[in-house]
Amino acid sequence: MKRLIILCVVAFVGLIFAPAGQAGPPGGKNVNIVNPLPLPITGELSATVKGDVNVVNQPTVDARQSGLWMFGIAPREPYIAELFTTLEDGTWASPSGPLLPAVPDGKQAVIEHVSVIAVMPDGQTATGIEIYSGVGSHFLAMIPQGTDMEGRSVFVTSQPLRAYLGSGTSMAFTLRRGPTNHGNAFFEMVATGYLIDDTP
Repeated sequence: MKRLIILCVVAFVGLIFAPAGQAGPPGGKNVNIVNPLPLPITGELSATVKGDVNVVNQPTVDARQSGLWMFGIAPREPYIAELFTTLEDGTWASPSGPLLPAVPDGKQAVIEHVSVIAVMPDGQTATGIEIYSGVGSHFLAMIPQGTDMEGRSVFVTSQPLRAYLGSGTSMAFTLRRGPTNHGNAFFEMVATGYLIDDTP
């Protein structure tokens, strides 16, 4: 009898101190995680997120360009202007021009490149080209190319530059030759760049 009483006591104590089983929600019920928050996530995650996302660390972001990226750049329109001029017999230079066509109203022109070719009687030299854009001058050196099929001296320049023309303004070219001024000298000029809106 005493042994039976001892076994019952031991069994009762074991039931009291035995670890409780892991309780879980009934099937189909939601689970609320209360600790720890936020829930740490490692590895790769693919999900659709609605609302704001707060990033607290410094993740590595793989940003890939799709299409054309524009960062406050004003739309550009190609600009090209061409002219031909002649220094008449007895003329040393063209003191007042010639002028490229004026920049359209409401636009600004950014000139990025100028090319010039000069053809003149043999023995003469294109001593220089001066470009005036309204606020300053650029001076271009002419490079001799020998003579053409008619024996005339040929000079060429093709140089990048940066000049700005406002709405309605133009660019002037002053052409010079030497050491003589007999006969006609012919010049062809091309200026290229782009147009942007003339903002106030």
